[in-house]
Amino acid sequence: HFGDHFTRTFFDPLVSGVFAGDITKLSLKSCFPLLKQLESKKGSIIKSMLSSQLTRSKNTKKGLHKIPKAPLLSFKEGMSTLPNSLKNQISAKFILSQSVQSLHFTARCVEINIPDKTLYAEHVFSTLPPSALARICPDIHPKISSHLKKFASTSLACINLGYHHPVLN
Repeated sequence: HFGDHFTRTFFDPLVSGVFAGDITKLSLKSCFPLLKQLESKKGSIIKSMLSSQLTRSKNTKKGLHKIPKAPLLSFKEGMSTLPNSLKNQISAKFILSQSVQSLHFTARCVEINIPDKTLYAEHVFSTLPPSALARICPDIHPKISSHLKKFASTSLACINLGYHHPVLN
């Protein structure tokens, strides 16, 4: 949409930081639905943005359009606040730091095999990458397992550096 140099310089770092994926394999419609909507309106993202800016500018002068500011939020005690809070509000048994060897789905329950024990549950929520989930579910429907194995995943490390003095001139 914007040319190779612009895409590599601006969009690739943004997409890598947000989606940790290959920009050439991601969908504009899925990742940036607003950009896809802008493109659909005028046939061009830039034309649509310029048109929207002119309309916004006219409406702002008339007092009709104000852009709300949304804060960036986090938890004071860190990201573990959410799962810990959920754990305290759910009347279920939590078993932490256990390696799941396999899951077997029966008509009545899910059998969860961990070292030295089999657990039985009505529901299982997984945060595993799809390919890892496929490995521990050998008896899952073949078509679902096949699709899970096709998902690509990647690791991402984010490093923020702060300096007391200017380092770039």
